[in-house]
Amino acid sequence: MSEPSPSPAAPRPGPAPGGRQRRWLPEARFIRALGVGLLGINVLVAVAMAFVFADSRRSEEQEFRAEATTIVRLIGKDVESQYGRIDLSLRVVADEYGRQLAHGRQPLERWLERVSQRHPALGFILISDAAGQIIDAPAANASRGVNISDREYFIRLRDDPQLGLAIAPPLTGRISGKTMVAMARRLGARDQPFSGVAVASVPVDYLKSMLSGLFSEPASYVGLLDSQLRWVAAAPALPAGVQAGTPLASGALREALAGLPVGAVVVKSDDGSEQLVAYARNSTYGFTVLVGRSAEVPLVDWWRKVVAGGVAMAVFALLTMFLGWLLVRSWKQQSAMTASLLERDEWVRQAQRVGGLALFSYDLSSQRFAVSDALYAITGTDGDYPHTWPGWLALVHADDRQALDLAFRGVARGEVDGPALEYRIVRRGDGELRWLRSVAHLVAAADGVKQTITGVVRDITVQKHDEDALRKSEQLLRASEADLRAAVDQAAVGIAFVACDGRWLRVNERLCELVGYPQSELLAMRFQDITHPDDLARDLAQLERTLRREIDRYTLEKRYIRKDGRCLWINLSVSLIRDDEGTPKHFVSIVEDIDARKNAEQDSRRVRGLLQGFLDHLPGLAAIKDQQRRVVFANRGLQAALRLDDAGILGRGNGELYPGELGETLDALDRRVLAAGETEVTELACAGRVYQTTRFIIGQDDGPAVLGAIALDVTRRHRLEQRMRALLEINERASTLAEKGFLAYGLEVAEKLTASDVGFLHFVNDDQETIELSTWTAGALRGCAAMFDSHYPLSEAGIWADCCRQRRAVCFNDYGEYAARRGLPDGHAPLQRLISVPVIEQGAVRMVVGVGNKIAAYDDFDVETVQLIANAVWSVVQRARAEAALARRLAEVTALNGKLEDAHLQLLQSEKMSAIGQLAAGVAHELNNPIGFVHSNLGTLGEYVEELLAIDAAYRRVEELPAVTGSSALDEVRRLKAASDHAYLVEDLPKLIHESKEGLERVHKIVLDLRDFSRVGESEWQWTDIQKGLESTLNIVWNELKYKADVERRYTPLPPIRCLASQLNQVFMNLLVNAAQAIETSGRIVIRTGTDAASGDTADAGAAVWVEIEDSGRGMAPEVQKRLFEPFYTTKPVGKGTGLGLSISFAIVARHHGRIEFRSEVGRGTTFRITLPIDASQADSANE
Repeated sequence: MSEPSPSPAAPRPGPAPGGRQRRWLPEARFIRALGVGLLGINVLVAVAMAFVFADSRRSEEQEFRAEATTIVRLIGKDVESQYGRIDLSLRVVADEYGRQLAHGRQPLERWLERVSQRHPALGFILISDAAGQIIDAPAANASRGVNISDREYFIRLRDDPQLGLAIAPPLTGRISGKTMVAMARRLGARDQPFSGVAVASVPVDYLKSMLSGLFSEPASYVGLLDSQLRWVAAAPALPAGVQAGTPLASGALREALAGLPVGAVVVKSDDGSEQLVAYARNSTYGFTVLVGRSAEVPLVDWWRKVVAGGVAMAVFALLTMFLGWLLVRSWKQQSAMTASLLERDEWVRQAQRVGGLALFSYDLSSQRFAVSDALYAITGTDGDYPHTWPGWLALVHADDRQALDLAFRGVARGEVDGPALEYRIVRRGDGELRWLRSVAHLVAAADGVKQTITGVVRDITVQKHDEDALRKSEQLLRASEADLRAAVDQAAVGIAFVACDGRWLRVNERLCELVGYPQSELLAMRFQDITHPDDLARDLAQLERTLRREIDRYTLEKRYIRKDGRCLWINLSVSLIRDDEGTPKHFVSIVEDIDARKNAEQDSRRVRGLLQGFLDHLPGLAAIKDQQRRVVFANRGLQAALRLDDAGILGRGNGELYPGELGETLDALDRRVLAAGETEVTELACAGRVYQTTRFIIGQDDGPAVLGAIALDVTRRHRLEQRMRALLEINERASTLAEKGFLAYGLEVAEKLTASDVGFLHFVNDDQETIELSTWTAGALRGCAAMFDSHYPLSEAGIWADCCRQRRAVCFNDYGEYAARRGLPDGHAPLQRLISVPVIEQGAVRMVVGVGNKIAAYDDFDVETVQLIANAVWSVVQRARAEAALARRLAEVTALNGKLEDAHLQLLQSEKMSAIGQLAAGVAHELNNPIGFVHSNLGTLGEYVEELLAIDAAYRRVEELPAVTGSSALDEVRRLKAASDHAYLVEDLPKLIHESKEGLERVHKIVLDLRDFSRVGESEWQWTDIQKGLESTLNIVWNELKYKADVERRYTPLPPIRCLASQLNQVFMNLLVNAAQAIETSGRIVIRTGTDAASGDTADAGAAVWVEIEDSGRGMAPEVQKRLFEPFYTTKPVGKGTGLGLSISFAIVARHHGRIEFRSEVGRGTTFRITLPIDASQADSANE
């Protein structure tokens, strides 16, 4: 094809690729500022919430610690009260058991039952003997054979006489089979031999139920530990894996108990959870009360607030980030769209400048194109490319090729002018796809033969691209607006568009929820309608400043009035939106609910006020110091003590507030506590006062720990302790000093305790009119040259004697102003101040003690001190004098008692001799019988011996004769044997000898029994078989018994007892003789023995044995029974009795600390029962 001629209107080339183009980019500073602002808002909100929640947590924990400590003290008091009442009952049982036992077994059991029923906490009370055997218990059958000698409390009480109450750890009862706590005390006085214990059992179940009734908070427990920190009981239950008696496992709690008796500590349980445990250890009984609660329980509400606040904070952070992202995204999209439009405008301007069009002409005859150079640039071809219609169609996109060909051929046929067609081409070389728009029409030559199609080709690729981009941008903008609308509607904070006059233009659902109005009602209102009147002026003022362009935005905290009338605190952030001309359009308001935070701040202020009020009302001085030991808080007590206000105290150190050595001491103590981190209690003296200071560390979550200090004025306690020690020393010195030295010592103590310079002591005589100067101190004589008598009338005494006249202590601190002063004698030491106290006993003044000339003024405590010392001195003096008089009287009584003892022995011997006189005939008869048949047997035996001797002589003669004459001699022997009945002699001779021996042995035994019975004045205690004594006495009185009664012995094996055997034999003799005399003709006497042990085993016998003597005689009338043991009372005829037998028997049994009881019925006989302890000598020695 021929080269087309260039068109006169050839377009100018467009901008070269990569050429400089105008672009609008967003400001990076804006994005950074937006990010920093959003981050700052989130950080400030998070810090504020963390501070509020930390302060709230501290308040919750402190409140629970204080509440738990109070509860544990109350529970400890209740348990101590229960223990105290049980201990009091044990004291009564231990002291009264012996006396109650003397009234009989049944009254004793009823008494023990009454004592047990006084306390609901008390299971029962049991009594054991010295060997640990139960001798008294509520269930006699169940306690049979029970021994507690291996119990820990029994061993401790047995080995330590000074031990009072012994409390055992929880154990299983051997009688009840239940778990219980045993409380025990020794029977009798501490200085007596160990005789057993009284044991009170407290069921652990009762303790558990008691603890359940005292404290029943959810997720908590209350426990009781013994003195060795072993578990006793807990409610609702003991910890898992723990039984009663198990030692406390928590080391942290043990350390806390070793430090302070009352407190609270956080401990970790086995599952890793933390528990807050309050404890109180009882100093009287050693038990410890625990109240535990999960450390999370008091903080449940706090955690809820934290979670809610955390969620709100997270939502707020997400919302701010989302809003920031939307703003940046929208900003970037708008910037991109703006840049694209600017770029498109630049292309259009350049196309307009250069023409931006390509022209073509097609000759129908030659079927060739003529094109402008611009078309080459558009299609990427050059002049070598075929300028034919098929060549052009080859550049057209396949999808558009047919439509373009049809339109072109229609123009060529002259049917219509070619419409503007848009189609795509594929550039040669780079393959770029471009959009073109062509407009063509058929042009005929003047001759009407040559026809040409001319037209314009315009590159609309950029336009097409811009249209696509615009369409997409509009879609994105619509989506962004929908997202923003959804974010506003679903935001966790209230968002509203507000007109300049206050009308609500648009509100989201959260704002409606906050104010309680539905959206329709709220849009019909103004923000002024729901703003609290007290906050409206501030809000409107800020609004006006924004409208005047003084500020761009503002934030304030105010209150909305909800539809239900409740006030709601909100944080309001307001920004003004203006149009392009700067005219205000509307306000954007963000409403954040801060009602909970405001309430928390109010609670925090209230707690701080309470703390301030609490510390101000402490009975002492309180301060808080920082790490540099500067005061950051001082209560009113410290301000009053220093006479400074807060401005003069806060920020100052110890050296500035307390110049000198005191400030250095305080500074050293503060440094030591800050370095060690442990609480320290010390006592300091300042300005004549004594203070107990407590320093402790106060931890802070948001800063270094500070130092807390509390100082209590313990001057009075210190003086009380000094006085108590002095009173104790006075009692100790009483036994080492004579009366004169002791009086001087007591006066010096009074002078020292009152810081006086003089002291004196007078005795008042019984006439109450004269006095005697006993002693004075060295200070009283210092500078005193006056002469005075030691005895003089009370009426002449000075003002110090007003205490005698008024019968009360007198004190004056200014002698010159004392109206009743009488003046001082010449040479008397000067007198400025004086205390004078009387010692009054039985309505009479006995002694006067005075001190004087103290540097400072005397106070009531000084008067009380002098009075107490005077009373103590007089008490000691009186006791010493009484003891001396008692010693003298005791010597007299001892001498008299010796005489009475001699008289008693003489009386006893007289009664014994009387008894022996009564029995002399019987004894003589008893001796006469064996002696008679011994005498008869000896006579017969003599005859037997003579005959036997004759036979023996005949045998000797036979032996001497020769054998021849022997037979006649033997005949003589046979004659003699037959004459003497030799066989009978041989048979009867051993019997005679045996009978004689028996008679002599009986005489010997009767003589021995008489010897034992007739011992006079025996005073040595010996271990004796009481049944042998009974048999010996029966032998003595057998002559009185054998003709009247059959004696029946019902002995039980008895252990030996320690006693005075001869005296008990006399008791048995009196009872046996009386029994025989009570039987008129014939009857029966039964003798029984036994022990208190039910088993009867002597190896395990009880602490006492008994002997009963029962007769079937005539019995005694009631009037006789009432006087039975009276001396010299007898129912026998004159000359038959002295009336002293039973009286002396009663005295002998009483000396053995036993009992003699009887029961008698007229016509049916009498039974006497004697009960004796195994070892009566110990009790006898103790009484002596």
